[in-house]
Amino acid sequence: MSCLAVTTWAAMPSWELRPSLSGGRRGGSSGAFATQLCAGIPPAALRLPARSRHHHRCRSAEAETEGADDDDDDAGTRRETKLRELRARGLQLPTYDDADLVAAMAQLRVADGLASGHADDATMLWFLKACALDVQEAAVKCQVYNEWRETNSYQDIDFASIEQELNTGKAVLLHERDLLGRQVVSVTLTKHVIAERDLAVTKRLTVFLLDQGLARIHAGAAEGEPETVLTVFDLRGFSTANADIEFLKFFIKCIFTYFPKRVSEVLFIEAPFVFRPVWALVKPLLGKYSSLVRFVSLDEANEYFPEDSTVFQRD
Repeated sequence: MSCLAVTTWAAMPSWELRPSLSGGRRGGSSGAFATQLCAGIPPAALRLPARSRHHHRCRSAEAETEGADDDDDDAGTRRETKLRELRARGLQLPTYDDADLVAAMAQLRVADGLASGHADDATMLWFLKACALDVQEAAVKCQVYNEWRETNSYQDIDFASIEQELNTGKAVLLHERDLLGRQVVSVTLTKHVIAERDLAVTKRLTVFLLDQGLARIHAGAAEGEPETVLTVFDLRGFSTANADIEFLKFFIKCIFTYFPKRVSEVLFIEAPFVFRPVWALVKPLLGKYSSLVRFVSLDEANEYFPEDSTVFQRD
């Protein structure tokens, strides 16, 4: 993403802003010229009168204030432009009238098989939104979600069961949010080695992190915070030892079936050439949602965060 180029007088070299006093002829001395110009004039007369000096200082202060205001305006404009660009890249969700949501939720709560399911009201409401308030479709998806939770014992994931996997640092839910206020799941694939991982535990960690991110979203829902997650895969140093196709298939299944439209954008940071065959296998599985994946440099990834962020740094 390109930043707006803003040219200010302050950025110009000082020699371009000052008029020259070397008005002498070729080969003449500018110092001599100045001496002749000021000869016979009392030193006091060369100073500005008190009122003029005060006026000059006031005008200088006003100019500095106006310049600072202009800089603030430029910074605000750049920020708004950046936010618009970021919003345009991610998944765009429709909005619904509150009365329609309340009516659809009332119907969904009494749908067969959902009364004792794992999905809470916030999750059921999200399925309704993901299904464009189609109650029957949302009921089916909620039922599939409940059965998946129960079958894989994902109802309440015990922290002790994923603690060792979490401590590898391969996947974390960041404390810092992006500029749009989205929760961020960061995955460092060099820390995920196929020969050393237990796929079942890695899956549990994935569900645990998504649940944690959604819990934060639900807690801030009343404040109008974004309801989607940004997922970042750091591919620096990636090799075939990290190319876990089975896990990627599971992740895609999660975001399509069990957490639909929860992930609004996916970033791949500095993907090496060896990642190309992996992407060739994964892209068809994503279908139209492959447009939500962006291959970015480290600097481009950092544009999603405040300027003072230290989330992604060079090794």
